[in-house]
Amino acid sequence: MEANPISELDKAGRRRGAALLLEVLRSEGVQYVFGNPGTTELPFIDALVDFPDIRYIWALQEASVVAMADGYAQASRRTGFVNLHTAGGLGHGFGSLWNASVSGTPLVVTAGQQDSRHAVTDPLLFGDLVGMAKQPRTAR
Repeated sequence: MEANPISELDKAGRRRGAALLLEVLRSEGVQYVFGNPGTTELPFIDALVDFPDIRYIWALQEASVVAMADGYAQASRRTGFVNLHTAGGLGHGFGSLWNASVSGTPLVVTAGQQDSRHAVTDPLLFGDLVGMAKQPRTAR
């Protein structure tokens, strides 16, 4: 599949963040997004309607999602793109992320973030995703 260029800024109309991300993914030749979406990912899922060349591969648990993207990336020799749901989803994916890191598998991982008001009422959905994802040392 040939990558499509990103729209020139002066020719681009107003778009939501999800559409911008999908436009970048398309321009990079991404064909599959592996994920376990929740409410924070709904705008992204909705935007996929306008990007029929990008398929969202659903799984029931984040460890499986990351493992599927890892296998795809290794078999296809392409970067895998992963979409996880909030801090809990990122936490669930860590074991498979570690395996992918040790294997040297190229993955791009995004995780939705809840409104900061959820920090009090539902702390599992809210967290410091960047802090969680930082490794104290590299796998290799």
